[in-house]
Amino acid sequence: PPVSRDDARNMRAAFVEVMRGTEVLGTWLVSSMLEVPQDFVVEGKRWTLAMRPKRTYLPFTLTLKDFSHDKYAGTDIPKNFSSLVRLKNISAGEDRDVLIYMNNPLRYGGFTFFQASFGKADTMSVLQVVKNPSWLLPYISFGLVTVGLLILFGSYLLNMKPKGRSAAQAPSGRMPGVVWAAIAVSVLILLSAMRAPPPAAIDHHGFGRLPVLHNGRVKPLDSIARTSLLVLYGKQTLKDSGKRIDAIDWMLELITHPKKADARRVFTIHDPDLLGLLGMRQEKRKAYSFDELLPHFDKIQMQAGRASEKEAQQRTRFEKAVFSLQNRLMLYRRLQSSLGVPGAEEFVRELDEFEIAATEGLTAFRAHMSGGSGPEAMTKSAALARLGAFFTRYQRLESIAYYKAVVPPQGASGDAWTSVGESLVESIRSGSIAPGVRSYAAILGAASNSDGNAFDRALTEYRISLRERFSSAVRKAEFEAWFNRVAPFYRGMILYVLTLLLVSAGWLLANESLRRAGAWALGFGFFAHTFGLVSRMVLESRPPVTNLYSSAVFVGWCGVLGGLLLERVHRRGIAAFSAACLGFATLIIAHHLSMSGDTLEMMQAVLDSNFWLGTHVVTITIGYSATFLAGMLAHVYLFRRLMGTLDKDTKQSLYQMTYGVVCFALLFSFIGTILGGIWADQSWGRFWGWDPKENGAFLIVVWNAMILHARLAGRVRETGFMGMTVFGNIVTAF
Repeated sequence: PPVSRDDARNMRAAFVEVMRGTEVLGTWLVSSMLEVPQDFVVEGKRWTLAMRPKRTYLPFTLTLKDFSHDKYAGTDIPKNFSSLVRLKNISAGEDRDVLIYMNNPLRYGGFTFFQASFGKADTMSVLQVVKNPSWLLPYISFGLVTVGLLILFGSYLLNMKPKGRSAAQAPSGRMPGVVWAAIAVSVLILLSAMRAPPPAAIDHHGFGRLPVLHNGRVKPLDSIARTSLLVLYGKQTLKDSGKRIDAIDWMLELITHPKKADARRVFTIHDPDLLGLLGMRQEKRKAYSFDELLPHFDKIQMQAGRASEKEAQQRTRFEKAVFSLQNRLMLYRRLQSSLGVPGAEEFVRELDEFEIAATEGLTAFRAHMSGGSGPEAMTKSAALARLGAFFTRYQRLESIAYYKAVVPPQGASGDAWTSVGESLVESIRSGSIAPGVRSYAAILGAASNSDGNAFDRALTEYRISLRERFSSAVRKAEFEAWFNRVAPFYRGMILYVLTLLLVSAGWLLANESLRRAGAWALGFGFFAHTFGLVSRMVLESRPPVTNLYSSAVFVGWCGVLGGLLLERVHRRGIAAFSAACLGFATLIIAHHLSMSGDTLEMMQAVLDSNFWLGTHVVTITIGYSATFLAGMLAHVYLFRRLMGTLDKDTKQSLYQMTYGVVCFALLFSFIGTILGGIWADQSWGRFWGWDPKENGAFLIVVWNAMILHARLAGRVRETGFMGMTVFGNIVTAF
């Protein structure tokens, strides 16, 4: 079948036969796709045939005054689309300006005008016009169903009591030693994050806290280094020649000692066909150096070019691998050249020479324009050639830069960051080199010479100058760098594994103290998870869920919170075990999702609404999390039943917990899905604009409803109910 695209649509067309009486004058094709209308002449009169949309004339007019298409600084990511229009309604005596933008339509006269598209080099704005007299019906039905679910499930949850005497009794007396030991180990795992980095001759970590602009947001160099090494190597710490090298140490070496960095094995290659292309045998090692790949650049580039001609979904495994390698090689080169000339130990001196060359070159250019010949003309030509060489050199730096490191000049917009190369090219026109460029030259020059004192001095001076003008950006960058080093999600994973080990040991040894110790470890893991989640919200100034990475983090967080609450009621270790499995699994998934790059990415204009991100997205993600938690509990039920270790009280308790969580999952996934429809209705005029995510959400609602209806109708008993709940995890993962 033909491949369809999201923006593809059918075009209307018709054959029109024109008759005069019984005489056929001809047949013409009309279509909404044809820009030029068909015409014919009958009895000296010209007639025109065309197919156009139906026109509806309104008692008011909208006139476009201005259209804005804003992008995040240094990116092509749309930040805002907005149309300033003049609304005139003579009959009502209205004449005013109205701003229509994404998620903020104009509602007037029974119509809603949404910002839909644009064209003609941002001089034309396209508005979608919707008239829906029955718009209130979905809201009423949503309210009725929600109230019904709340009454039904609320009455059940309020009457839920733990099964079995041992489950209902709270432990009394002093906490056993194993519990205190688990608490002590958990605290040590958390406090290890506060350990200061070991002292070094060069303050790499201070360098990593410097702010730069990348992908539309200000972030520390440490984040650039970590995400880049993760993309290239698969980890945030490089292991080479038996040494562990932090990401920022590696990136500083890449800039200041490129030959040494080129010999380090930072490119992971797993595909056997790609290794065959490079003439390499499959070995135990999976990482290769830039020097090893350099002789094969032409082959890589040729094969990557062939792969780029195909859609991403149509590429073979080999084509995906070679295309990825080409992109990683480009990233490596861009990182190497973003702060200046790679490996230039005398960059400060070069800048002085450039400043002289710029002055002499501009003087020679002016003299050349006024005329001149002989030896003097030759001198002018040499000055122009020297300036041209610098210009070419720095223009290349401008084109290859991965991020913008030079802060905006005094009085400029906060988004007016520039790269080092861009700033140097601009300095030819302005006549002076930006202080930030000289600061980086001094910092990198000292690092190239391994002069720790000069490095610290230049770094301190630059940070002081930044704090005076950009204190907020500096504080945010420093906090993000600290957050990267603390790695709360990694520590949360360790504590979730500790929970699994303690609870499992408690079951095997029939030891209640180990179960309690596991619950405490889960609580500390939840604390680390919460700290990481809240820190990301502070850095983004957004609700907790903004992309797939944050969805995985939040799903795990909600699941652990639900497990802690269930464990508080049932006290069997089952909820703690299930929650720890879910928390660990989702954080592992989040880690692998982070390999694609920055996880704090900027929001597209169409999604830029903290209200809907905090209502629809959070609510529906809670529904996903509850469905996963119910599936985890059902797994425990089925495995223990298979092993013959499921006693009557535990069986009833597990069934009760799972049923309650499925009810909770249906309620939140339903509310979240309907809120998505309301967001669509409020923002772009379609109550149901189905995309794959909304289809998935609908499937989750339907499956959870099927589970509960099958139970209510007696079609399934406990084991069947648990089996259907496990399948709910498959639906949600899909």
